[in-house]
Amino acid sequence: MVAHYNAHNARIREIVPKDRLLIIENHKEGWKPLCEFLGKPVPNTAFPHINKREAMFKTMVGMVWKNILNRPFFAVGVVGVVVFLIAILAWSKQRKMKRE
Repeated sequence: MVAHYNAHNARIREIVPKDRLLIIENHKEGWKPLCEFLGKPVPNTAFPHINKREAMFKTMVGMVWKNILNRPFFAVGVVGVVVFLIAILAWSKQRKMKRE
C-alpha cells in the first residue's frame, strides 16, 4: 500500500501544474499554507487533526457498529466469518493433536 501511495503521489506531481497543486509536508503548520494557497484569511478556529490514532479508531469502530445495526446481513456475514475462522483453527489444532 505504501508503494502504491508513493507512486500515486509521484504521478500527481508529474501531471498537475505546480501552481494548481498544494503539497503540505508538515501539518503542524496549521491553516497557513492552505489559506495562502487559496488566497483566504486564516480562520480563528483550531486546525483539525482527525487522523490521530484515537480518532481513527473511534471512527472505524463507529462505522462497523453502524453497519451491524443498519445492515443485518453485514452482521450475519461478520459473525459467519468469525465462526468459520474459529472452526478452521479448531480443526487444524485437532488434526495436529491426532498426528502426535
